[in-house]
Amino acid sequence: MKLDEGAAVSAEVILVTGEAIGGEAVLRALFQACPSVAMLTPEQAAEAVASGGVKAVVLMPRNVDASKVILALQRRRGSRLIIAAAGISAPPPGIDEIQPFMAETLDDVLEFIRRLNRRTMTLGLTDRHIDILQRLAMGDTPTEAAIVLGITTKTLNNHLGVVYKRLATRNITQAVLLAVRAGIVTL
Repeated sequence: MKLDEGAAVSAEVILVTGEAIGGEAVLRALFQACPSVAMLTPEQAAEAVASGGVKAVVLMPRNVDASKVILALQRRRGSRLIIAAAGISAPPPGIDEIQPFMAETLDDVLEFIRRLNRRTMTLGLTDRHIDILQRLAMGDTPTEAAIVLGITTKTLNNHLGVVYKRLATRNITQAVLLAVRAGIVTL
C-alpha cells in the first residue's frame, strides 16, 4: 500500500525503500508475515515510529536517506530496525545502540518478522507451549513431540491442559488451528 503525504499510519511493520518496483514485491512478501504492513517514505516512517505501535522498520538502504527514521528509532525504544541488503556486514555508523538486525535475504527478513510477531502475539502461551503446538502442527503425535522436546508424555499433557485453558479450546486440533490462525505456529 502507498500512502499519501500526511496520511495516518497504524502499521506494525514499515518498509522504507527507494525502489518502488522491488519494494512492491517485498511489501507483498512482508504482508504474508504480518498483515499490518505499509511502504512509506522515510519522513512518513519517522512519524509513524514517533507515534508508537511500530514493531519493526525494514530498511532497504539503497537510494534512501534513513537518517530521520534512525533518529526516530533512537528516541522511541521498542521498535526494531531490520536492514535488508545483501553484502552489508556491519550496520551504518551511529546506529549501534538500536541493535539492528542485518538481513542478507528476504527470507531472513520474513523469518525475523514472524519470530517478532510470534513473541508479541502469543495469547498468553509460553515458549514451551508454542514449541509443543508447533510440533503438533507439523504432524507429530503427542508422544513423538514429547520425545523430540525431551519431556515426558505426562509433562506434555500437562502443558496441553494449560494451553486448552488459555486458548479456550478442548482438544489438540482446536488448539493447533487457533495457534495457526493467530500466526503463532506455522504448518
